[in-house]
Amino acid sequence: MPALRPQPSVALAIALALAAPARTPADSLHVDLPVDLSITIGSAVASGVLASHSVESALLPPTCRWCTPGAFDTWARRTFLWSDPSLAATWSDALQAAVPVGVLAALTVPSLVEHAPARAGEDALLVAQAYVITLLGTEIAKVSAARLRPDAFYSSPPGNTVDARVSFWSGHTSSTFAAATAAGTVALVRGYESGPWILGLGLAGAATTGYLRMAADAHWATDVLAGAAFGAAVGVAVPLLHRVSDGRVQLVPAPGGVALLGRWR
Repeated sequence: MPALRPQPSVALAIALALAAPARTPADSLHVDLPVDLSITIGSAVASGVLASHSVESALLPPTCRWCTPGAFDTWARRTFLWSDPSLAATWSDALQAAVPVGVLAALTVPSLVEHAPARAGEDALLVAQAYVITLLGTEIAKVSAARLRPDAFYSSPPGNTVDARVSFWSGHTSSTFAAATAAGTVALVRGYESGPWILGLGLAGAATTGYLRMAADAHWATDVLAGAAFGAAVGVAVPLLHRVSDGRVQLVPAPGGVALLGRWR
């Protein structure tokens, strides 16, 4: 069986999904309910623990590790910052909730209307799994980088609270990109006619969320770009990894690390 390794490009992964032969919803994805529920719940719990104030305080260094912006981030802040950052923050918070809810509804409601609740549940579980894995990865990145937020950097004196030191990467951006790409990829693999719309509108909402995080002075441009890349990669990978023939993915040793083994349908 060939080794399946993560693709170097999110665009390439989406292209593979689009170019795949048409399949019926019954055989295009395989969800192992006990395993996938365990992964999803475990990732959600772990990300919630890491995001708690007490745990972040314990894991973060006393001061920022990554304290000063580069020229690109400085230019982007000057270009995108709103005169009322709090308004941008409010809108970004709203989109962080609206984008996942919207793409999930667009993905699952048609299946419910067609009296296919099991399929809708599987689709929802894959999106949720991508979402919480992204949250977990984001929390690990935040405490590892300990980057100072732009509003904290430009305050006088510079801020040094726990929240001020978790700028990289943007959780709002990564989570919305994960939800949008996961829902869109599931829809494309399943062969739903709504697939391109779910993916396109979801990505538009996620990109707007990232822009608003810069406008709110909550994140640097590189925070947003990294969050978008990570969330989109997880959102594409989770559904595609459920297309292997037996519904399982196996980690095995390989030169330079590990490989994911499976056989495409």
